[in-house]
Amino acid sequence: MATVGRVEAIWQNFIGAPGYSRFTFESPVTAADATTITGKVRAFFNGLVSLIPAGATVQVQQAVPIYDEQTGLLVDEISATSSPAVVTGTGVTTNGYAGGAGAFVGWKTSSIWQGRRVQGRTFLVPLTAVADPNGTLTTAAINTISTAGNGLVGPSTPAFGVWAKKYDKTNPDKPVQIDGSFFLATSISVADKTGILRSRRD
Repeated sequence: MATVGRVEAIWQNFIGAPGYSRFTFESPVTAADATTITGKVRAFFNGLVSLIPAGATVQVQQAVPIYDEQTGLLVDEISATSSPAVVTGTGVTTNGYAGGAGAFVGWKTSSIWQGRRVQGRTFLVPLTAVADPNGTLTTAAINTISTAGNGLVGPSTPAFGVWAKKYDKTNPDKPVQIDGSFFLATSISVADKTGILRSRRD
């Protein structure tokens, strides 16, 4: 049975909190695996510390739920050897910031599944001091996010990637996962436009 582990990061201490970001890794098994992947996610957010509003925090969770890749059913849970240190934003907030706005990150793969190119996404919200006067992202912000993201897509075991899923939506109120597969992320793409979240659940 192929499995995936999902590392969750919880955003706090801003209007609209909490927010959730989730990252998928291939077949983590041991506490050492959990320590590795939670550390990678923590390093990603730490690389964004200058863009996260001052005082806002991101806490990567120590526990890593393990799911059956195909059915989406929870099959296990492993934990890192210690809780990752909280990331506390240092971004400038003197001129304020939009609580529901930030950046959109695409995680690219080289795979096609169910007739579609596989790509994941993460919204980084809120961020501060990242917008050009024309409403797009600054080059500096794009470079900072790209550098942090490259740390995730770089070679590692367990590998970071995208969990593609297919659902039976016969009952639209309760869709059921009927297929799924993990694909290795090969690069990061940061859209040169502001990312907006309609929900705090990423």
